[in-house]
Amino acid sequence: MSKDTVKVGIRSDEVKQEAGYFYQRLHMFVQPLATQLDQLLDRRLVATFVALLGCILRHRHSSMGLLLSELGGKLLGESHAPAGTKRISNLLRSQKWSHSLIEQYLLDLARQQAQQLQQAGQTVVLLWDESVVEKPESIRSEGLCAVRSSKAKRLKRIKPGFYNPPGGRPVHVPGFDGAARAVDGALGGRSKNPSYGSFLPLVHTSGGLCAGSPATSNFFT
Repeated sequence: MSKDTVKVGIRSDEVKQEAGYFYQRLHMFVQPLATQLDQLLDRRLVATFVALLGCILRHRHSSMGLLLSELGGKLLGESHAPAGTKRISNLLRSQKWSHSLIEQYLLDLARQQAQQLQQAGQTVVLLWDESVVEKPESIRSEGLCAVRSSKAKRLKRIKPGFYNPPGGRPVHVPGFDGAARAVDGALGGRSKNPSYGSFLPLVHTSGGLCAGSPATSNFFT
């Protein structure tokens, strides 16, 4: 057995351990939400919901989206991709739940984290996030709006040997524009034992909370 083979084997074991650790953290994070969903949905749909989150986290890439059929293959294996796609479709089409349940769950967790920080005498900070998701090739997806393309801005920069980049107004492409707040503090981000709930988005939707809204101004009450 060569040294390279041994190194690959050791690295593979490390990756498996790290993957197991993060899957356990994901399970801890969504367990209360899964319990709520279990009261509304069939258990098979709840299991699909948790497994789907893991698939998205493992295979989501900044330059590559995930089709429903691809997710079905990742969920149950490539040989059972149609069955996996059907499970995801049944979950998304269910009338017994909506995205508001997830938003409320994240809001409750953020409030709990803020209370823990206040009780520990730490300063609670609400971080503002205006992330966008660019979908330049999409025109019919629900909720699309015009977003400023950071990729186009990067490509328009002057490069050595090329001194005449296109100018003009910023380039806008179809995408999803969201505003979010996140709770942060020394208790989670800089302690020896960070809490998995130290950085929680409150909302991330185009029509989400805005500064000064009752839900935001009463956050600490």
